[in-house]
Amino acid sequence: MRLLSRLTTLFIVFVWADQLSAQTITTDPLPATDFCVGEATTISFTVTGGSFAPGNAFIAQLSDPAGDFAGTGKRIVGRSFGTESGSIEVVIPEDQEPSDMYRIRVAASNPVTIGSDNGTDIGIYAHPIVSIRKEGGLNVAFTTLPIQLAYSGDQLSAYLWNFGGASSPEVSISKTPPPMTYYKAGPRTVRFTGTGDNGAECTSSASLPIYVFEHNPTIPNDAFIITGDTVIDSLPYSSSDRKVDYWVCPGGKLTIRDSPRSGDGEDWSDDAERLTIYAEFGATVVLERWDDGTVIYAKDGADIRGEAHPATLAEEGAALSEYIERSSYRTGTIAFDYSQVPPNGCPSLAPY
Repeated sequence: MRLLSRLTTLFIVFVWADQLSAQTITTDPLPATDFCVGEATTISFTVTGGSFAPGNAFIAQLSDPAGDFAGTGKRIVGRSFGTESGSIEVVIPEDQEPSDMYRIRVAASNPVTIGSDNGTDIGIYAHPIVSIRKEGGLNVAFTTLPIQLAYSGDQLSAYLWNFGGASSPEVSISKTPPPMTYYKAGPRTVRFTGTGDNGAECTSSASLPIYVFEHNPTIPNDAFIITGDTVIDSLPYSSSDRKVDYWVCPGGKLTIRDSPRSGDGEDWSDDAERLTIYAEFGATVVLERWDDGTVIYAKDGADIRGEAHPATLAEEGAALSEYIERSSYRTGTIAFDYSQVPPNGCPSLAPY
């Protein structure tokens, strides 16, 4: 009786082993034939001949660049656990060498089984290398004055420029965009996206911050006029546009202990708090606090102090603190437009 029981057990084991050894894996065609490094996709496979043992792992293997699985160049790019047909989520490694001769296949661990490959070559491509710049030096622009942007990098099949708004034009699809003009002051971020010249159409992006200053900045008629020593603890914003302007006359000193807090450091919204200071020759400005949204125009002989980083356009002879210098741009001449200033403006500058 014991002998019969053992023979029965051995028979069941042999039958189970025979079933396992007869299993095959067919890797199905991929949903695409070209991929970018870092791209995710799904590989489906079909199991025939029965199920694999519990705890089995299905493993997605990527060949070497020549389509060979025999050497050390193959890589595991995904896995799943199961016993029957299914799919595996895979990610192409970022450092995969570009080639158009790759193959991919699914293998199993229990028992060890090597499946067929996907049946056709697949291409894997790197993202293009791209960079952009503003022609002519500093990343500064002036309203009404055109600037030229340029691209450099790999060969591309498509180009997309976004200039950050309040510009003409606002976008371009040319490799070399047309001269572009901003019509509103403030920070902008130019964004560029390039599409690689290959079957996978891999894309890369680059960005460039540009600060836009007013060309011949106009001192508004509601600017506060500073002729003596004035300390501001709380900025008196206009109720209509959340903006405040100070015109600091020769000999005047303006100390500000408040700061705008609505600028986002990148592209200001129309309702952002903004502080603009126009500092004449001999004017002194002290900033005790700072946040995004402060702009200073400083003429020769102006003295701008504080541990702050406002966007500052300064003539060569203006004195700037170490901190303010870090976010400043030097220029030859700033020509203030006095056409809107009130008659009781800076006495030493009249007539305007």
